[in-house]
Amino acid sequence: MHWETIHKQTAPVVPPRLAEYDRARSTFTWSEARAELSGLPGGGLNMAHEAVDRHASAANADKIALQCVARDSSVSR
Repeated sequence: MHWETIHKQTAPVVPPRLAEYDRARSTFTWSEARAELSGLPGGGLNMAHEAVDRHASAANADKIALQCVARDSSVSR
């Protein structure tokens, strides 16, 4: 199946979080990355919690996280 490339008509409303990739890569450490994660009560790490659950209960919980625009221009969120 072939899909045509999607071309964005406007600049992003929110700038990319990793605008300076080379700098971020050169200064990356696993210990700092782990400190950014909330972890689970009692310890441990669950990536589903880090990627989804903690955001769903935070300040941006009412914001759309993902939307899909189909070829017929219908939108699902």
